[in-house]
Amino acid sequence: MILIFPPGWAPFSPFLALPQLKGFLNSEGLDVEIKDENINFFDNFISSSFYKEQIPLIERKWNELNNKEIKNKKDIQKTIKFLKILSLRREYKKIDVIKEKYRNGEAFKAKNLNGIFEITSSILEEIYENFKITLTGVTNSKYSSDRIESLKKFLEDDSENMYYDYFLKYSDILQKIEEEFYVGISITGVSQIYSALTLAKLIRLKFGENKKIFFGGNFISRISIHYQEKIDFIFELIDFISVGDGEITLKALLENKKYHEIPNVLYLEDGQIKKTKEKYSFLDREIIPNFDGFPLEKYFSSRLVLPIFSSRSCYSNCAFCTISKATSGSYRIYSIEQVIKILIELKEKYGCKYFSFVDETFYGKRLIEFAQELIKNKIEIFWYAETRFDYEFSKEDIKILNTAGCRKMQFGVESYNKRVLELMNKNIIFPSIEKTIKNFLDNDIGAHLFFMIGFPGEKEEESKRTFSFMNKMLRYGNKKSKFNLVTAGIGSFGLEIGSEVQKKFNKFKIRISTNYNDDDFIGLSLNYETVEKFLTQEKAQKIVESKKMTRNNNLFFMNKILFSEIQNFLEIALKIETNLDTMNMKEEVIVLENGLLKKKDCRYIVINLSMNNVKLIRNRMLLPYYRNEINYSMELFIKLVINPYIKIVNNKEKGNMIYLKNILNGEKFEISDEGLRELLKFKIKNKKLEKKNVNFYKFLFENNIIY
Repeated sequence: MILIFPPGWAPFSPFLALPQLKGFLNSEGLDVEIKDENINFFDNFISSSFYKEQIPLIERKWNELNNKEIKNKKDIQKTIKFLKILSLRREYKKIDVIKEKYRNGEAFKAKNLNGIFEITSSILEEIYENFKITLTGVTNSKYSSDRIESLKKFLEDDSENMYYDYFLKYSDILQKIEEEFYVGISITGVSQIYSALTLAKLIRLKFGENKKIFFGGNFISRISIHYQEKIDFIFELIDFISVGDGEITLKALLENKKYHEIPNVLYLEDGQIKKTKEKYSFLDREIIPNFDGFPLEKYFSSRLVLPIFSSRSCYSNCAFCTISKATSGSYRIYSIEQVIKILIELKEKYGCKYFSFVDETFYGKRLIEFAQELIKNKIEIFWYAETRFDYEFSKEDIKILNTAGCRKMQFGVESYNKRVLELMNKNIIFPSIEKTIKNFLDNDIGAHLFFMIGFPGEKEEESKRTFSFMNKMLRYGNKKSKFNLVTAGIGSFGLEIGSEVQKKFNKFKIRISTNYNDDDFIGLSLNYETVEKFLTQEKAQKIVESKKMTRNNNLFFMNKILFSEIQNFLEIALKIETNLDTMNMKEEVIVLENGLLKKKDCRYIVINLSMNNVKLIRNRMLLPYYRNEINYSMELFIKLVINPYIKIVNNKEKGNMIYLKNILNGEKFEISDEGLRELLKFKIKNKKLEKKNVNFYKFLFENNIIY
């Protein structure tokens, strides 16, 4: 048996599901191979070899584009995209160098990895125009994932399917499958449905009925639960679906039992879809996850962070959530002693001391008991988890967590309005929210806060109070540390099938506008309308979108590689600061006089990103040029000037020069102080055309400046 994690997921750390299944089956004396095709997919396309392969195509398309007159917004955007792609043409060999620096813990030296990804993903999107690739997932603009007929057409269209090319040209997974009889494909998120269906099709085409193919994972389990009678088309490619917990199912399968004898299975028999009885995995003994088979050195993180869980499902029952109804069974926990044993085994086997708990929630009292056991057993690790405001942490509790290596805690705040939280059935201690967050921050434990706008029944003024509280916590965290000690994720309420809101929509005064009984529809997210005058779905989405334009973009929307939850946790744990102290350079703050950069006698001047110095730089240099757009100017200044690739060198012969060091080959390009100021003024003056001004990008391209 081989279990495969397909492309379409984030590449920051291994996903726990398959190593957990492998660990369980191994403990039963059964063998199974696991492969992470998701990280292999990202590693292949963010590479020097892939860029080199595409150079002829890139140059041909650029020549075609360059010979055309720019007539509209779309032409402008495409021109800018190609200029960015072409900026790597001479230096593509160093893409791999940047990638490895990041993986080797030199994240501060590879801050443009996100830019490299943007370029390589743009190439993919140019070849396969319907795909949109990000570091958090993949979407397809032509073929909808929640429509059966659309997915069928996607499977028929090999010419526009990047996964078809990936599995045939760049992956060895089809060769790995040759030796196995059972092939399982895990579909955890919706963005993996395209790659999973493609792989199943290729396996069936190559091996026919000689392989038994099955799907499993959270997403496909939920689809199977809600749309069992609609998904018969999938059984043209696969033999069965493992629904919910997979341990008992796969054990029975490897013991050669028939489908009807195996729990948690959906299969097709005589043209009818049948489902066997449900049976859950009880955590009566600890299972050590086995990551052998996953390329742990390839994940895009400056340190290996291994996932671990201490419980399954959730003991709460929030009205908007489907977790407790979609992960099989009731809330189940390992004992603290079992968790400690698992951690010790993983630490010793993989040499890892950074862990992320992937429990849906880790109850506060258990957290303290766990931390005390870590201290008692002298286990030196760093970790983060998620908990709720249904337990009042004392200051002493939080000190214990810090001593035990806790460096970040996630909280589902959702709303800072008691009335809305009661509508959500959050069952938390409202007065403890702010106090708890501040106490964590005061003890140097970071916090990631989840917020939701537009829950049915919420008023616009209540959403403003939530935003105000979020900003207050972000400011508090920034004052406490030079790190991003507080990060926040915010989105509009999403109505999911299976949630209490969906089942009791009249109670929440909404009208569901999506016809989920339509024979063609298999989506998990539904559209709705409000019956009374509360925030509508559309209004909530607009409010959230508007916040993407704020200066705290990286904090509010965790979609950039350096601001992933894992990297933020590591920055706190490792105390790697954005001011580049780790480079062992003599640190000086830039002195600005009359808008010009003046330097003291030292080899390098490194800009310190403390709040006071940020204000100093902003007020002295950028304010004179664009008084009404201070926030925008600061963001621009950080992008163009404050980065580890600019060396400010004292050169008496040439005067004050700024060397913009091209990180790809170490070649230096010079631009004078005055030239830099003109560049800044040019960019700020054309603020409204930030990503549309072709001349600006041509200027950067012609001067070999990587932006």
